[in-house]
Amino acid sequence: MTLIRILILIFSLYGGKQFFVRRMKIPNELGWITTICSIVLLLYIAGFLNLLLPATFLIFIACSFYWVYILFMKLRSKERSIPHFSMWNVWFTIYTALIGSILMFTQLEHYDNFSHWALIVKFLFTEGHLPTNVDSIISYTSYPMGSSLFIYYSTVIAGFRDNVMLVSQFIFIASALFSLGVFIRDKTRVLTISIMFFTITLFNYFNTSIRLNNLLVDYLLPALALSGIAAVYSCRKNIKLMSFLFFIITAVLNLVKSSGIFFSIVILFYFIYKLIPLVIEEKSKTKSLLVALIAIVSSFSPIMYWSYYVKNHFEVTKHEVSLTSYQSLFKAKDSNVTKDIFNKQFDYLTDIYNTNTQGILLFLIILLGGYLIIRIGIGRKNSLLKVLIIGIFIIFSYYLGIYCMFLFSMPIDEAIRLAGIERYASSIVIFSLGLAFSAIALEVDYSLYEKNIALRNYKSYKSLLTKKIYQYSTIILSFISILLLLSEVNGIKYHNTQFYKSVPGQFQKVVSQQFNINQDRILVVTTDKENLNSYYTNFFSKYYLYSTNVTPKDDFMMDSQSFRTFIESFDSIIILEDHWTFKELMEQLTGDVPKIGSYAVKDLLD
Repeated sequence: MTLIRILILIFSLYGGKQFFVRRMKIPNELGWITTICSIVLLLYIAGFLNLLLPATFLIFIACSFYWVYILFMKLRSKERSIPHFSMWNVWFTIYTALIGSILMFTQLEHYDNFSHWALIVKFLFTEGHLPTNVDSIISYTSYPMGSSLFIYYSTVIAGFRDNVMLVSQFIFIASALFSLGVFIRDKTRVLTISIMFFTITLFNYFNTSIRLNNLLVDYLLPALALSGIAAVYSCRKNIKLMSFLFFIITAVLNLVKSSGIFFSIVILFYFIYKLIPLVIEEKSKTKSLLVALIAIVSSFSPIMYWSYYVKNHFEVTKHEVSLTSYQSLFKAKDSNVTKDIFNKQFDYLTDIYNTNTQGILLFLIILLGGYLIIRIGIGRKNSLLKVLIIGIFIIFSYYLGIYCMFLFSMPIDEAIRLAGIERYASSIVIFSLGLAFSAIALEVDYSLYEKNIALRNYKSYKSLLTKKIYQYSTIILSFISILLLLSEVNGIKYHNTQFYKSVPGQFQKVVSQQFNINQDRILVVTTDKENLNSYYTNFFSKYYLYSTNVTPKDDFMMDSQSFRTFIESFDSIIILEDHWTFKELMEQLTGDVPKIGSYAVKDLLD
């Protein structure tokens, strides 16, 4: 049933995609991401109006109705055309089907406090409204809704399950990556398709720190940003369409996470760069500028309103975006601490064995090597050197931003150990490589012997040697891409085999997930001191048991009377592992040794 409901969800999204492609003339490659971003923004507005659930069903019905309408019109039409399948569409379908099928059998992985991403979806699903200051179950109140709104939409349609949330997140990412197809000028040239195929599978290598088995947004951010660049590029001759796509993608990008604003600014500069020559050519310059200005203001309005909402609905917020918060955190760090942070980040960036550093080096080598080969070997001017210079500036600015984040928005203990730097850095690496290979794909196409796409065929090669180079390059890229894809699938499979050894796996063995917010006082008995000290067990317990009064504990060094008093302060006890001290004290207290499981305190004491 879950698979059927997910397919229904996908078909409804296809209906929305067809609406934007057919009615608004959105490029086919951008139809999916436009649909999802539209859903996010509509639900964002509905959330403030307390109409989340009605809006969800209304959107679903509208998209489904349009899909049925398109199907009916095709069946009614007397003309029967053979569907056109490009290699890009075929490959991407295989890619999404493989990843999607393995995610269908994958449990959601949680990363300490980042259980928030699943918790906010669960809150929206069960409560049907945005959180306020009375909803103490939500800790990270300043985090914007963003991708959580689309995952919420998916859970309403397909059910609240781990695999539904993971597939939903992947649909979001895949829709953004599909936008890169606009950089393939000729869909019959397998080499350029292989380049983009290789690019997307290469992303998985630089995303291994988090993979696709969680709801973290560090992969979604660069994917969305690349779709924004693709949107501006593909609609660079149509101000209205370019402005609309710029608005809808950057608005959602800002709502996914506060750091998305960095990528939105990059897209904004590219948007202005493509806008200027269009405005010069337009007869009605004032009208064109007004359309672009409305798009720019509108794209940053949702995140600004979210900041206003947070300040007016929450007294204390974690990771708050405010000058006061930044000043207090920065003042806590003296010159030795700031120097230590700088040195550690510099060492991290210059470590050749670091995956993200390898990605930056690959970015430099690919663009510089590509420029020299095309300029000297083929004798054609190209844009790769310009992309290289711009890319270096973007990467430098991003890493500078990470350094400032450690200084101004992180506590000392997290900043000194560069908490999360692998995930943060992977975002800019993926974005940079996406830019690099997109530019390479375009320049390779422009460098082909036959410039006119309409005249190209299997004979369109300068010589037998260039044909062999073309064929071997395609085969090598395709082979490496398949290996990278299989590596990602096997990596997720391996994580799946380890799931029941994890904290979420232990919980699933002994107690069912709760869906009613409660104030039950729950003691969680564990021997996993590491996950306890990192607050991982604490945050996951709150998410899974849906209570703010959960107390995970591993230390029971106390006398019998103190132990009894302590136990009586709880309503229930969940024993995740055999705990020697806990069992001994319980045997002294009750004459019995409880096994791994869930118990009411009253029953245990009786």
